[in-house]
Amino acid sequence: MKNRLFLVFAMVMMAILASGCGKMPQESIRAAKSAVDAAKNAQADIYMASEYKALEDSLNVMMQKIEAENSKFMKDFGEVKTQLEALTVQAEKVTAAVPAKKEAVKTEAETMVTTIKDNLAATRTLLAKAPRGKEGRAAITQITGELNVIETRVKEVEAALKEDINYAEALDRLNAAQKSVTDINTELTEAIAKKKGR
Repeated sequence: MKNRLFLVFAMVMMAILASGCGKMPQESIRAAKSAVDAAKNAQADIYMASEYKALEDSLNVMMQKIEAENSKFMKDFGEVKTQLEALTVQAEKVTAAVPAKKEAVKTEAETMVTTIKDNLAATRTLLAKAPRGKEGRAAITQITGELNVIETRVKEVEAALKEDINYAEALDRLNAAQKSVTDINTELTEAIAKKKGR
């Protein structure tokens, strides 16, 4: 009789424990997924890419943990629930930080436009001093064409910066334009120095 009573008591305790910790944290899962989606909708994947990637990776790991825990007889979702709640808070912080980061990238792009325009003007000044000869004239024509293309691209990006665009992509385009102008400037400086050295 005593053994049966102990067995019944043990089974009741196991049932209580299993129902207390064994319930899948659906609300925490929903909240975490929603917070990560909100971060993406705020463009965290563009302006805070590494932070957003960490959120996605963490969510995937937690979903794998939930799947693994769900396959067990005695389920315990307590730790995963706590992690999901922490992930939700982190995703909300990332979402809140996106507008400032986006504005910083836009400002950097606007500054880059000014820098490139200055460098284009300096490069055109150098171009006027470039050696002229058979090869020199052809090179000057080619470089003038390249500078015109760069200037057109910069003007397009400058106009686009007034709209709500992907400022990170615009900044990448501007960095490429800046590199092209710098390369041309270096090439011209070397050609002029060579001419003076003769």
